[in-house]
Amino acid sequence: MPWFEVPIEGEGLVQAEQALNRVQIPTLGPGYTTRGDRKSPEGARVPRHMLAVLEAESAEDAEAHVEENLPDGVYDIGPAEPRQSGSA
Repeated sequence: MPWFEVPIEGEGLVQAEQALNRVQIPTLGPGYTTRGDRKSPEGARVPRHMLAVLEAESAEDAEAHVEENLPDGVYDIGPAEPRQSGSA
């Protein structure tokens, strides 16, 4: 069965990552970056993008499986892309 990378954007990605990991859907990200004073809340940037990586029959099935396992929230999902062999 092929592997797909499904991009996910939105707020609350830490909760989304935890929910997907609980159902054995690995994720890449969300990445955290800072700008300005690292100790200042105003300097922290909230992550808004990550990838879910999973096996599925098709890109549409991958997107649907990710969507049905996300917690409540507003997320933009997809389009799923075939994962390149040799990708980490």
